Amino acid sequence: MPSLTTCEYKPIALPILCKEQANELISHCSKAPYGRGEQTIYDDNVRNTWQLSPSQFRVSNKKWDQMIDNLINDELKPGFGINEHVEVKCSLYKLLLYEEGGHFEFL
Repeated sequence: MPSLTTCEYKPIALPILCKEQANELISHCSKAPYGRGEQTIYDDNVRNTWQLSPSQFRVSNKKWDQMIDNLINDELKPGFGINEHVEVKCSLYKLLLYEEGGHFEFL
């Protein structure tokens, strides 16, 4: 499993299993907004979520890159009909940590 290291080089094991561990990670986060049209909105009633930018953490499991490459080549490319010779790259955009019940409500 991957593990995280925060910008202060504090390791955080995954999956997060207790509230204390989640609170430690949240202490490095900012509130995550959502968009509606061209608006950026912060509303915990809609999305109760915290975020870290890639500069604030790193995935520290040595097997992570290989796992992502396998996922891209074995699942994503065939699933989307992408030729095996086409290079597909992924990059971290941000890490989101949802509070319990903090996901979008789909009506």
